[in-house]
Amino acid sequence: MSSISSGSDAPMLDAKIDNRTLAEIFRDLPSPKASAKYPVNCTQGMRTSLYPYQRETVSAMLAREAESPATINDPLFIPMKGMDGTSFYLQPSTMESWQECPQVAQSRGGILCEELGTGKTVIVLSLIVATLDQLPEPKTSVPNICPPLTPLAFRHFPNVEFAAAREHFARGCSTRVRLEQQEPRQIASLVETLLHYCKVHPENLDIRSHIESLKRRLREPLRLNVAYYYESMPELVRTRRNYTDPGPRKMYLSPATLVVVPVNLFLQWRNEIMKHCHDTLRVLEVKTDTVLPGAVDLASNYDCKVPSATVTPLLQVRWKRLVIDEGHVSASIVTNLTPFAKILSVERKWIVTGTPTTNLLGLQFGGGSELQYPESPVAEGSPAADAIEPNLVVRTWTRDDREDLRKLSNMIVHFLEVPQFAAGAKTLFNKAIIQPLMANPRPRPGAIEVLEQVMSSVMIRHRIIDVEEDVLLPLLHQKTILLDLDQYAIKSYNALQAGIVINAVDSERTGQDYLFHPSLRVMFWHVDDEKCYNVNEIANGSKEFLQNARHRNISEEDLILLQQAISCVYSAVHDPTWRAMQNHVSVFHRVHNILSNVYEAWSSLPARVTRRYRRVSRSDQVLSSERLTKLRSFVTRQPLADMTRIVLAVRDVMDEEEARLHSEQELIQRKTKKRKQTNKHRKEQEVAQHAVAPEKRDEVQREFVAGQKWLLALFQNEMPGRAAGVHRQPSITSRLLSLSPLAGVRIGKSTSSKLDFILNEVLQHSPTEKFLIFSNSPLTLKFVAEGLELVQIKHIRFTTMDKPKLREQFVTTFETSALYRVFLMELKHGARGLYGPAFMNLISASRVIFCEPVWQADVEIQAIKTRPVTVQTLAIRSTWEEAIVTRREALGKSKDNDAKQTRLIEDRGIRDFIANPTFLKEKAATRLNFNVPLLRIGQDQNEDEEQDDAVAIQLPAEGPAFKKRRVVKFTDE
Repeated sequence: MSSISSGSDAPMLDAKIDNRTLAEIFRDLPSPKASAKYPVNCTQGMRTSLYPYQRETVSAMLAREAESPATINDPLFIPMKGMDGTSFYLQPSTMESWQECPQVAQSRGGILCEELGTGKTVIVLSLIVATLDQLPEPKTSVPNICPPLTPLAFRHFPNVEFAAAREHFARGCSTRVRLEQQEPRQIASLVETLLHYCKVHPENLDIRSHIESLKRRLREPLRLNVAYYYESMPELVRTRRNYTDPGPRKMYLSPATLVVVPVNLFLQWRNEIMKHCHDTLRVLEVKTDTVLPGAVDLASNYDCKVPSATVTPLLQVRWKRLVIDEGHVSASIVTNLTPFAKILSVERKWIVTGTPTTNLLGLQFGGGSELQYPESPVAEGSPAADAIEPNLVVRTWTRDDREDLRKLSNMIVHFLEVPQFAAGAKTLFNKAIIQPLMANPRPRPGAIEVLEQVMSSVMIRHRIIDVEEDVLLPLLHQKTILLDLDQYAIKSYNALQAGIVINAVDSERTGQDYLFHPSLRVMFWHVDDEKCYNVNEIANGSKEFLQNARHRNISEEDLILLQQAISCVYSAVHDPTWRAMQNHVSVFHRVHNILSNVYEAWSSLPARVTRRYRRVSRSDQVLSSERLTKLRSFVTRQPLADMTRIVLAVRDVMDEEEARLHSEQELIQRKTKKRKQTNKHRKEQEVAQHAVAPEKRDEVQREFVAGQKWLLALFQNEMPGRAAGVHRQPSITSRLLSLSPLAGVRIGKSTSSKLDFILNEVLQHSPTEKFLIFSNSPLTLKFVAEGLELVQIKHIRFTTMDKPKLREQFVTTFETSALYRVFLMELKHGARGLYGPAFMNLISASRVIFCEPVWQADVEIQAIKTRPVTVQTLAIRSTWEEAIVTRREALGKSKDNDAKQTRLIEDRGIRDFIANPTFLKEKAATRLNFNVPLLRIGQDQNEDEEQDDAVAIQLPAEGPAFKKRRVVKFTDE
């Protein structure tokens, strides 16, 4: 060993600058190669044939799990060449050098982080089946003990090693252990020897296929003769004088694999097992309320356990393998998962996730036209050749990088317990990897290369170009849909912008009163909807605002901006319909051909507003989605009701709404200690409390049961799949409805251009395709749900307020049911980082809609872990939403790697856009057509066909022909 003086300016390391980000290092990790010692061709017990890249992954995982894993080069040392051409190895953090690279033991596990949608579940199942009867090795904690014991051998066998074991445990051990001992026989019978051998060396014996042919008197002894060993108990704090050493504990050896999955993937794993594996795989499903069998049964009667809770019998077994599906939750050591993994006795551990940390994405999501496929593959053997260039400005690693490194450290040190990093004080990862990378002003020489080697030593993943050598991934069409706001929505938007302008001008954009002062890290703020964006206050003080501005001699630009703000406020103040709408957190639809008496009775707006349309225009007739649905429901039940009965029927609706509002207000006041609640807050509480109606739960349950029966028949009896066809939504088509006074009523454009677009898309494509619709806001999804009910499209809305059992059923129901065509979900539930209602793999949906732009790439990519044909992101033109889309695409194409790590609230471009508001012109907005009948009356020959007047402009995409298309859609009429 020799040493080299430390320093960040070592000449031998300054030849080139490595500016790769953590995501780029992750994306360019070399693909695994199949191990010659552990080939995977056709795995017995699997229904499914693996792709070549999947077989390579399974082979690499088997090599990692080898009983005596080969040592590997210490990843903390990088290869170097001296001035005389001599090769040696250097650890950059300590500047310690060796002529030969030190060797360290490889971890028996790792992180399976294959690309999203490339079959990680079937890879894990293949690994389980390939090692079906392998026993784990006993944990070496009691010295001088023979290899695995069995009750039969421990009691009766005269061999020297078993005699030594009996003698060892006879001294000072508990009565329970001594009672297991009996006088050994002079020689064991052949049957006893074989019973012992079958339990301690079950691999390659294939006993389970011959179990039925065994004589009855041999089956029970074979079942009960479970392999075990004794393990020393951990040191206890002796707080009592009369302390008794409990002695070693008995640990049963199990060839089974524990698979810990999020609650909402439980049923999916059941279906995947039925789909890919034959019945030879014995599976135990464990939920929170499951009563577990004893440790002996756990150790011997199952090959795979899928638990969702920590239970005591699991701690009495030495498990072969632990797999955490969507395992990036192990990046947090404050959850129950990591402590649970630590107290379990497990030989091999695997984390399964496509996005190990926030910024580790393999699909280059958000990189412009590189969304699905890389621009051009780099040469084999030099994956980062284009990323390392001389004479560049050195990139400084950011706080987000540190957070990602911390998460990686938690996975490697605390969960996987890689021997090199988990030993001792467990600070090696921080000292040798994190600190050199976060050094100021730049990473220390060689630090990035060390990180790459450490990631390669624990991670298994294929680069996308290698996957495509075996199978071309589905082409992903992503479209950004730019929409114009409705006239009423423009007034709201301009009123909000007016508040920002007046704050900026009045504060002169300085001091703590300015909303965007650098000391304030908040970009958005609460607006009291009951005060109508403070338009009355602004209007009353408009003269004072102008006088103060002129007195301070503000710039001409600010004066014009202030005058525009006041003009927009006056426009809102003098619009009684807009003001009335602010008292209702609802989406309103314009209605046509409705009788005036019916409209005035059923409208939730004041009478002075509803009668106004007679003097102005019938285009001002608006009803909320909820009222329209209830109106149609009444007429459907009583199609011959005259106008008088229809008008009087609204009384029951109003009484119901008033009673519900009263009960909800009482509940909210009790929960919030009588704090004042806005209309929006009350609506959000209503959404939470009434997520799924009882009748909807019953319908979902029926569809779920039918779907489970179909899946079971499909996977077990090899039935053909359901024939593809056009699905028609059930609807009431009684011809008596043609006699109703409302027969000609039609529903027009709503006050939400996004809702109109979604309803048009669903009506057009739902007969043949299924939809996933994401939003950050539960309230937005509630409005979408109300719109879908209005147009009679069956849907499922996924919320955390529903019971876990019901949430489990939602996924399977949507996947198997032909009735439900739309799945509504909060973005966080389809995204990464939650260990509960998350991580959906809804593969039947071919269309995905994001109700608003998504800034975080990992959130968006997790949400579309499907086989989508089209992904549409809705954004409002000339607002901050369009700014987010433009800014994110620009960052994706930029070579400024630091910019890619910026958070939304810290991004200078986004903050500048919002801090410098502009106003929308009310007369310039264009809207997508929406026109459907309120009642479906038989075969309505007069019904207008849905029209999509949006013009799609396809932008040319460079690169290979199989690239995805980048399409921006403009909805100008």
